[in-house]
Amino acid sequence: MNQPITPTFTAVAPICNGDSLSTLPTTSNNGYNGSWSPAIDNTATTTYTFTPTAGQCATSASLTIIVNQPITPTFTAVAPICNGDSLSALPITSNNGYNGTWSPALDNTATTTYTFTPTAGQCATTASLTIIVNQPITPTFTAVAPICNGDSLSALPTTSNNGYNGTWLPAIDNTATTTYTFTPTAGQCATTASLTIIVNQPITPTFTAVAPICNGDSLSTLPTTSNNGYNGSWSPAIDNTATTTYTFTPTAGQCATSASLTIIVNQPITPTFTAVAPICNGDSLSALPTTSNNGYNGTWLPAIDNTATTTYTFTPTAGQCSTTSSLTITVNSASTPTGASSQSFPVTNLNDATLANLVASPTNVVWYASIIDAQTGTNALPITTILTTGTTYWAVNVVGSCSSSPFAVTVTVTLDTDNFDNLNFTFYPNPTTSILNIKYSKEITNVSVFNLLGQFIMENKTNSTEVQIDLLNLPSATYFVKVRSEGAEKIIKVLKK
Repeated sequence: MNQPITPTFTAVAPICNGDSLSTLPTTSNNGYNGSWSPAIDNTATTTYTFTPTAGQCATSASLTIIVNQPITPTFTAVAPICNGDSLSALPITSNNGYNGTWSPALDNTATTTYTFTPTAGQCATTASLTIIVNQPITPTFTAVAPICNGDSLSALPTTSNNGYNGTWLPAIDNTATTTYTFTPTAGQCATTASLTIIVNQPITPTFTAVAPICNGDSLSTLPTTSNNGYNGSWSPAIDNTATTTYTFTPTAGQCATSASLTIIVNQPITPTFTAVAPICNGDSLSALPTTSNNGYNGTWLPAIDNTATTTYTFTPTAGQCSTTSSLTITVNSASTPTGASSQSFPVTNLNDATLANLVASPTNVVWYASIIDAQTGTNALPITTILTTGTTYWAVNVVGSCSSSPFAVTVTVTLDTDNFDNLNFTFYPNPTTSILNIKYSKEITNVSVFNLLGQFIMENKTNSTEVQIDLLNLPSATYFVKVRSEGAEKIIKVLKK
């Protein structure tokens, strides 16, 4: 009896899961026909059984086909980088020995997952490797509150709120608004950062101007809050008597400068008026103007009086910065002079009797030689006028432009002839030989001739006891002849025909 023979087959090389797998031969290497089971599987290692066709003295046989499961290539992880950092090429051989290529191309700007595709013929799967590309973080800092120019300003922190270290530029400046740049220390995935510190320039508080006042007027206190919202205080104290510049000092903690406000205090002006010329008692007197020369309105008291000198007071209308003023209107009254209507003057020298000797009240009268002159106020006589005996003179009292009625004074001038004894003279009224012969016991020093008005006519100076005066060239009239001798004087009244 023959023993069954075991069919033989050439071994099938191991495949990788999914690789192509040919059908197994239905005739063994040693000539036995048959069939295989189970069906071919290229995904898992399987032992297949060959069953010979009936009638052949053969046993079943088995054949194992190894289906390897693909191995995942392994690679050392790549440390995260920061956007833009240098990135080395990935290795083309895995840590577990698989060769292949990577895709996509390296990108150092974004996190990317790269795929490793093993070279064909290696039972290996694709592998992936993610390289994290961190986007730079912006360091954050707590905002710095605005300051006022010149306020203290602390150094900026060198570590951000989110943990980044670095330095700042430019240097701190407490006088101007500045944007500072923070540069992170190298090796930190962080961008530069900026921080603006506002430095406010001090604001000048503003106030509504105060209208000028008049000395002594009511003056309200100044507001302690400016028009633009700053609080503070004023100095010096309010003064309603003089123009003053007040200084406003803002309360601490406000970015504001001091401010000034000048309040003009006008000193009252005295209204001025054109003087009113003196009038005579009873003359017409116009109403006083209710507006002064310098523009102030007001009223006068007391009422106008044209009979007496009066001082009137002008009171400005309320609301004008002016004082009261006064205006005196002189009302002259010229009373008629009084005194003796006949006045006598015994003199030893005709020149000694002048208007100054006449007595009238008041004493400052004006004298005239005629009633017409006195009434018209013309041809007033000088006070040195020599009085003529038997003449009437007229006195007028003049006060300002006012004149009184004339007052008449008749004058008698008498000569004292007691100084000479034995004074003899001869007068020849012959028109051609009008010679006045004067003889005296003592030496005569001077002979003078005057007319009745006391006006000098001629003289003869001599040192003789006998003197001749020629009156030939004088008109017919009465003359006074004054004879002087040592220690004596005599006046002779002579009529030339």
